[in-house]
Amino acid sequence: MKITLFYNAKILVYNDTLPYRGNSKCSNNDMTYSRDIDIACNRGMTSRSIISASVDIPSCDSNTGSDNASKNRGTDVMTSSSGMTSSADITSSADMTSSGNMTRVSADTTSICVADENCLTQSYFVDSMIVADKKILKLGDEKSLRTFLKSDGFKACTKSENLDYCEINLGGRFVMPGFVDCHEHPILLSHCLEEISCLPPNVTSIEELKSRVAEERERLIADGVKTDKSDKWIIGWGCDEGKYPEKRLPTRWDLDEVCPDFPVTLVRTCEHIRCCNSLALKKAGIDENTENPDGGEIGRDENGIPNGILYENARNLIAEILPHSDREHEVMLIKKLGDMLTRHGVTSVCEMGNLSSKDNHFIYYDAVKNGLKQNISLFYMWEFYKNKPKFEIKGEHKCLDQQIHVAGLKLIGDGSFSGHTAWTDVPYLGTEEYGISTCSDELLDSAIEFCSRNNLQISIHAMGKRAIDRFVERLYKEKPWEVSANVSTEVGANASTDVSTISSANISRDSSSNFKTTIENTDHTEISNPSNKIPHARIEHVTEPSENAVNLAAKRGIAIATQPIFIFSEIESYQKNLGDARLKTTYPIRHLIDTGCFVGLSTDAPATAWSDPANPWVNIKAAVTRKAYNGVDTGQKHRISLEEAILLYTKNSAIIAGLPNRGCIAEGYFADFQVLNENPFEKDIDKIEEIMPEKVYISGEEVL
Repeated sequence: MKITLFYNAKILVYNDTLPYRGNSKCSNNDMTYSRDIDIACNRGMTSRSIISASVDIPSCDSNTGSDNASKNRGTDVMTSSSGMTSSADITSSADMTSSGNMTRVSADTTSICVADENCLTQSYFVDSMIVADKKILKLGDEKSLRTFLKSDGFKACTKSENLDYCEINLGGRFVMPGFVDCHEHPILLSHCLEEISCLPPNVTSIEELKSRVAEERERLIADGVKTDKSDKWIIGWGCDEGKYPEKRLPTRWDLDEVCPDFPVTLVRTCEHIRCCNSLALKKAGIDENTENPDGGEIGRDENGIPNGILYENARNLIAEILPHSDREHEVMLIKKLGDMLTRHGVTSVCEMGNLSSKDNHFIYYDAVKNGLKQNISLFYMWEFYKNKPKFEIKGEHKCLDQQIHVAGLKLIGDGSFSGHTAWTDVPYLGTEEYGISTCSDELLDSAIEFCSRNNLQISIHAMGKRAIDRFVERLYKEKPWEVSANVSTEVGANASTDVSTISSANISRDSSSNFKTTIENTDHTEISNPSNKIPHARIEHVTEPSENAVNLAAKRGIAIATQPIFIFSEIESYQKNLGDARLKTTYPIRHLIDTGCFVGLSTDAPATAWSDPANPWVNIKAAVTRKAYNGVDTGQKHRISLEEAILLYTKNSAIIAGLPNRGCIAEGYFADFQVLNENPFEKDIDKIEEIMPEKVYISGEEVL
């Protein structure tokens, strides 16, 4: 057994997931807290005996749940650039007292970090931890942990003749959980590493985009590729007409000017629209007689001729005929992507579906054999499997303790607001257009039935009110079901292209783990999720939800994976399509949390108009400042604190992604953490994306 003592650090620890606070009450007289306030302020602190002494904790108003913290902080408390408060390092005693409007908390470790104004959640810092056999064994101060290592009790629980014990001095650095991106498209993102980037600063106009396509054509010809080579395409990603002076997407005729002899397809930043040249349309069999597919639209000129722009499900007409890389190359790309994610401190990722019928499941298994370190939970796009009667996901593939496991099914309910295709109840600014519904009721119901029967999560992409309402209301008619909590037992591997035959062997992290993931078949009124319950359902994006949808999602325990990076990076399109007032109501994270929704942050990379789409700090900055990259206000009433943002990007996201016991530095959790070059709570929030990890650990193994 390998045992490591990490010491001399500022280690961020959470008491629990982000608690529900909408109706919470707090009394500073008798120390009675309701619901999750009790979990965060009382039980989580005192029972673990790990809160610093003499820390002023704001007490809550009995009616509103607000506090007077901003007016009456103790001398031990300092305010960060985010508006969140944290204490200085102090000493301990062992009790809790109250005085005036402040609650005094005492215990036996170094410091505490308190959320902003509403008794929201508490976190604290320790300076040391012990990692044993991939998991965090113990947290506390260095002196007590060294005593623990010498104790007979420790020897009793580590009966090993090959005890590998070492110490690592972290030099006072800031340590936090590894990021968990609960909504990403790693396969697509890995391909982007080799494709033409259509984003600024690489491309700032259609003319520059045409030049990049022309350069790629010349490169292919110089490499000896013949123009009649049927399997060679020019592919790009990240088109964002909002940032081009032309304020439009490139058409077939634009692309034909510079490349008539290789098929060209460029994906808009949202991944919901493709731009193609004439040869690409020809290869897909698209002409003036081609009908729009269900849930999709073929762009046309005034004469009905396809203009090369394919919206929503119409883009699949191209995706289905694109050449596939060989298996070895795909594995190389995923491994390369994993290295990039590691450099950003991302230790786990949820693969939210590939936009084609190709099953890439086996690629991840091979990538693990070749050094991929991230934990991956996978979702299958139901659209491509609904008509396959033999499709199944075997129990061993759903085992949550595996490095690679299947989490559920995903559907696409509408498009994007930046792409003018999100299905909404209010027309886009200056138009009579309401977007596109891309999912039938029958498809949704069949996915719900499959997931319920197979104990899988169900996920739907839904940005507009109509799409969100349909999913929430239909799902609300169903009782929540238990998400699989199986633990793998296999020891061999047989990677295959067929998901139903993929073996999980040699991928298991810890076959002895006992994950508690039961979701009771009752309505859920509390959403703090302290016991790692994996939600049976999740909605992606939730850009513009109705109040009814928010309330139902909170009551039923439907998780929300959202991405404020969209309004940060695609501000021009949102202003054009929605107007300033309406855009400030989008991605209402503050309101979602206050209502009791269980929320996680994610990037949706590469579907973001940003040159570094996988950097979590950019997303965090967007959530904390509620300002776009160009300084435009995106809705200050929906700001969240830096502490909340980090929690939403770590522990909350891990639970939503079906990765329990990750995303948090806590005893019994996998040792997934990052050692940062700067303390984020001391960093200028406008420059927080500059923070980088100096070291990254996954399951106790140093990977950076």
